[in-house]
Amino acid sequence: MKRKGLIVILGMMLFALSACQSQSTTATEACWSAAQGADDLEAYVEAEAANIDVAALQAEASSADSTLFQQFQATVLLCEIDRQGGANASSYAESFLAKAITNEEQIWEVFDTSFHVKGCFDALFEAAEQLDGRALAKLVGNMPDHVVYESELRLAVENWVEAHPDKLPTYANDLKAVGYFDEWDADDWISNYLYNSEDPYCLTIKTADDALVYINFLRGTMLPEWEAAYGEQSFRTPSELGEDAYYTTNLAPTVTEKLHFKSDAGEEPLPETIDLEGKKVVAFYRNPYAREYEGSPTALRIIGDFMLGLPQEAYPTSLKNADYYLVLTPSYESGDSKKMDMKNATERQEAYSGTSIDLYNAETRSFLRHLGTIMESSLTSAVNDTSEYSKLPQADQLYFMYQNINTPDAYASMITDYPYFQAEEPVSMGGWEITYHDCEIVESFEEGSFIYTASEAGCQIVRARFTITNIGSKQNTFLPIVYTIAEDPLVRLTDSSHENYYEVSDGLTLKSNLMSETLNPGVSMDGELFFQLPDEVAQGTEPVYIVISLGDEEIFCPLLEAEEAEE
Repeated sequence: MKRKGLIVILGMMLFALSACQSQSTTATEACWSAAQGADDLEAYVEAEAANIDVAALQAEASSADSTLFQQFQATVLLCEIDRQGGANASSYAESFLAKAITNEEQIWEVFDTSFHVKGCFDALFEAAEQLDGRALAKLVGNMPDHVVYESELRLAVENWVEAHPDKLPTYANDLKAVGYFDEWDADDWISNYLYNSEDPYCLTIKTADDALVYINFLRGTMLPEWEAAYGEQSFRTPSELGEDAYYTTNLAPTVTEKLHFKSDAGEEPLPETIDLEGKKVVAFYRNPYAREYEGSPTALRIIGDFMLGLPQEAYPTSLKNADYYLVLTPSYESGDSKKMDMKNATERQEAYSGTSIDLYNAETRSFLRHLGTIMESSLTSAVNDTSEYSKLPQADQLYFMYQNINTPDAYASMITDYPYFQAEEPVSMGGWEITYHDCEIVESFEEGSFIYTASEAGCQIVRARFTITNIGSKQNTFLPIVYTIAEDPLVRLTDSSHENYYEVSDGLTLKSNLMSETLNPGVSMDGELFFQLPDEVAQGTEPVYIVISLGDEEIFCPLLEAEEAEE
């Protein structure tokens, strides 16, 4: 009887001991032990996700009563659950990794004990969205010698840095201090923080304000160092517009924040003059077709090269700090004409892409001024019938247009709202190649025994020299008295408004007059065209243009060079 009672007592003691031992094993420890047995954190969580008590893990990860080992294990499990589509674990990952600052000695012990669960560092760092630069610096700069987890930890840090270029301002200086970037060259910096040719839209920043902070950090801190180390030519190109060298980094961070721009000015009248003095501007690239066309540019980007080159007084620190938005909007359409691609022996559709450049009031986001449209044409495959988006204008072009917004004639040759050509530049239209050379404006002139004056009072004569060539396949008459619309080109003069036109004069019966000259195919002729301009136009300060047109198509050239006009 005594022996039987002793057995019962021992059984009860063993049951109690087992129960106590079971109670002392936490949910985290049980999961971690099982994960170690599986030897693969990802596979374990994938198989056991439905049986894991996430709330218990969250409690242990954030509890001050948990040991650092328990916090690490619970956090890593939560991060892997996050990676597989579970609850967001970024705050847990960031909180634990910050302990590299406050609990540096203990964190190495934790890693040394726990590293052997495959994938734990990957899960931990991938979940973190924002890491303190000091913590990153300690993790890569103060790592003990000869630790078995070194390669896994360093790779996890490298992957995080590569995945978070937008966070550069928060960690750059700390990582530089521990030599993290010592082996980098110019291409490394460019592909990580400016432009990656394999993934041009990889730099994504949530808000425009954060993007402005990022670009400003590049301007003030990083670019001066890079240019000193690798040479200015690695990041800039000399401008032909009389400006300083401009940035050609292709920096254009995507902004996921949605911004809406009004298509009109509302009830307020459009200003005749745009005040730029002391004003700040943000340049956006807005693509309304981002969802419609696969592989097209993202919906909203900030044009980094333009922003990098702005003087400090014109750079806004936030959207609220801006006065203007310079907004570029692309569009494209297929043309009617087709051409042969001789290289590939295929017929290809011609397509036209354009970028509209507009100024908006930053406070109201209402339209202020259309600066112009830059058009491009490209041959695209007739098989998929797609076209390429036009390239972003170069930063110096965009800045030049913005700075001369009140004098659009200064950048008229850059845009195609009014297509322009230059003197000595041949224009092909309506079966003719027409080359304008120069001109003189006189009140009268002598030719032989005759004196020629304007037929209308208050006018002066323009003698414009041209070379014309019949590039058609049959005999043709240049500027006939009776012409056919959309078949015969016209040559006229117009003022800066492009609203008042001055026709060729047919009353001057000089042999040099090209009007109504008939030429065979391939034949050229030098000569003059004569016009009459009102005195106020001929002697005014506003520019005058030669217009060559065919139907609705018009192309313009300044009648006089700027120096001649001033004289």
